[in-house]
This record gives sequence, structure tokens and C-alpha cells, in this order.
Amino acid sequence: MQARLKSFLETLRSDFWPLPFAFALVSLLLAELSLFIDRNHSTIFEDWLFQPSVEGLRAILTTTASGTLTLSGLVFSSTVVALTLASSQLGPRLLHNFIRARCNQITLGVLLGNFIFALVILRETRADFLPHFSVFLSFASTLFSLGTFIYFVHFLVRSLQAGNVVASVADSLQSELEKTFTNRANSSEEEKKAESERESWEKLENEKSVCSIESGYLQLVHIEGLVEGARELDCRIRLFIRPGQPVLEGTPVFAYESNDSLSRESEDQLRSQFVFGRRRTTDQDFEFSLRQLVEVGIRSLSPGINDPFTAMNCIDLLTMSMAKIARRDLQNNTHYDSGGVPRVRTRPLSFRNLLHTSFLQIRHDGSNRPDVTIRLLESLLLLVEQTTNEEQTGAVVELADLIRTEAKEHISSPFDRECISRIHSQITREADSRNEME
Repeated sequence: MQARLKSFLETLRSDFWPLPFAFALVSLLLAELSLFIDRNHSTIFEDWLFQPSVEGLRAILTTTASGTLTLSGLVFSSTVVALTLASSQLGPRLLHNFIRARCNQITLGVLLGNFIFALVILRETRADFLPHFSVFLSFASTLFSLGTFIYFVHFLVRSLQAGNVVASVADSLQSELEKTFTNRANSSEEEKKAESERESWEKLENEKSVCSIESGYLQLVHIEGLVEGARELDCRIRLFIRPGQPVLEGTPVFAYESNDSLSRESEDQLRSQFVFGRRRTTDQDFEFSLRQLVEVGIRSLSPGINDPFTAMNCIDLLTMSMAKIARRDLQNNTHYDSGGVPRVRTRPLSFRNLLHTSFLQIRHDGSNRPDVTIRLLESLLLLVEQTTNEEQTGAVVELADLIRTEAKEHISSPFDRECISRIHSQITREADSRNEME
């Protein structure tokens, strides 16, 4: 239940409509409050900025309402244009980042709230009741709305620049990495164990599997709820899937080891700690941010866009992220209850797997471009200097060998081939040097 509540709150935070809707409700309450003040303290505000004329006050309110409604339509249409451009040039999966941008939601909410506030005050303005204080608030909120709209234009222009879009995705990725990985560097034995477990993870030993009753992407796992449930049922649980992976109805989600078989109610209780949806999210799924950067890089190399500088920018940011992962401990995949008993094990990650996720597709699409290939190898040279064990170093060298092999098949320029061979030799020498030091 807690996992689904968390997912629902995250959905509300990410969708476009909840915040403008909240602004509209708040504006209704503020309008009633300001009218209450006008009714009970009307003499205090009679000389505030406006002459006590019903025609003048109604003209101000009418202008405010019509102007803010026009600006609201302009904000909505501009947002749609931005979404269209982002979808065609940067990829449809990045639309979620634009939709959840607070500036877009707040701007539309402020303008709609100002429009509703002016309408409510206009309805109550008549010859026997002149709400001077309310009209003054409407005038002040209109000035604030204009300032918000100016900032929205500035934000929209910046948000359509590919460099800023890539930087925002990278910032989100860095934040997720800080949550996922600890500060201690992992050892070669841990890498080997993670890689071997990852290949044979789905093999059942003295366990019983539990299948999913729905299809979709796994968006969230409430680990604390699983640990508590496993403690109450006195069993141990091993998850087959990670957040971000697709799941089909009827396929195993987790397995448990227990002396007795679990009842259907107990299995349903454990299933409730998993949240599925129709799309991937960044919550508990930092690999999704990696793939977003990869997607921007690949699309920028397409003939229709042909922007290798954005692709190289993505490669640089992916390299920074992989360097941070190389210096950190692997994600803890064993979770204990309050008594120190291991209860839940999650699917392991390895540096090699994340390295392939980051660079394999860009390597394939950029194999016929010398500039992109050279930047990839330069990035791997920087990355091999950050590796902390032999397994990581070997994974980087393996990828460098693959890039050089494909470059020989697609790049014919002797100068470019020489550059590629020189950087590859530097990677090999650095890897040998680091292995000798270890």
C-alpha cells in the first residue's frame, strides 16, 4: 500500500495538471477571503489606488481577466510547440522531463488563478459594493503574472537548447547515482561475483517462484515492505527483476525460500510491494537516465539532425557518470531485517553491464564518424584511469577493442585510423599499468 501511495504521489508531481488545478482552487479561496475583508473593512481601502467608481473597477477586472486568459492560451500553445520540437529532435522519452518542469506548471497555474480571481471579484462588483482591496490584489497579481510570463519565455528558450536538455538529464542522473552507490570503491572479487550472479540469477535452487498478475514496467519496489513481510512470514526473498525492466503477466517476479508454502493472501501481500506502469520512470531506475542520454546522442547522429557535437556532449556526461560508478561500491543487493537476518536480495548490477548500457549503442551508430569514434576512445582513456579493479579495467579495454575493430571496417582515412590506433594503444598501456599496480 505504501509503495502504491508513493507511486501515486510521484505521478501527481510529474503530471502537468495537478499544480495548475491547485492554483485555481487557491485563487477561489483567496477571492472569497479578499471579498470578506472588503465587506467587513471597506472604509480602510477606499483610497487604495482606485477611484470609487463601479465602472472603473469593472473595467480593470475585465481587462485583467481577458489579458491573463490570453496569456494562458499563449503559454499552453508555446508548451505544445516545445514538446513537439523536443519529441522530434531529442526523443519522445524526454517529453516527460518537459511536462514535469515546474516553471511550465507554475506559470500556467498563476495565469489561470489570476483569471479565476478576477472573474469572482468581477461578479461581486456592483454599485452598492465596491471591493477596492480585492481589485488592488487583482492588479498586483496581474503584475506578478506578467513577470512570471517573462520568466517563462526565458525558460522556454533555454529548455529548447540541446545542451541544457542534456545537462538537466545528467543532473537527474547524478542525483540518482548519489542515492544508489556508496562511497567505498568495490573490489575485483565483488565485480566478478556480481557478473556471475547476473548471468545465472533466474535459476531456482530451493525456492518457489511467484508470478506477476499484470504486465508493464516495474516502476517501484518498496524494499522495506518486502523485508517486513519476509520477517513476518519467516522467509527469504530473491527478486528476479529490477525497476525499469518489462514484466509479462504470468512470469516470475520473485522467489522465496521457506519451510512452508505461502498462502495466496501472503503472496498478494508481497506482490503489493511492487508497482507496475506503462512507462519507465527515474524513481529507483537510474539506468533510465543513462538511456535518455544515449537516446539523445543516437538521435543527434541521425541524418535528419546531424549534430555530432550534441552526441559528443552526451558521451562526456556518460563518461562522468561511469567514472563516479567506478569509484563507488556496487549497489547493496542484500537487505536485512531489524534482527540482522538477510531477508531480501535484489538483482545485482555490474560495472560491465552499465558500461555497455552507456556506450554500446552510441558506438554502433557512430562507428562511421571519426570524430565520434575518437571522442569515445578519449572518454574510455579517461575512464580507464578511474577504474579501481582489474574487472573494471578489463571491461573498458574490451569496449575499446570493439570500437577500434568497427572503426577499421567503416573509416578509411589514414589520418583518422592513426588517431584511433594511437588512443587505443594509450588505453591498453594505461590498463596494463593499473593491473600491475594492483
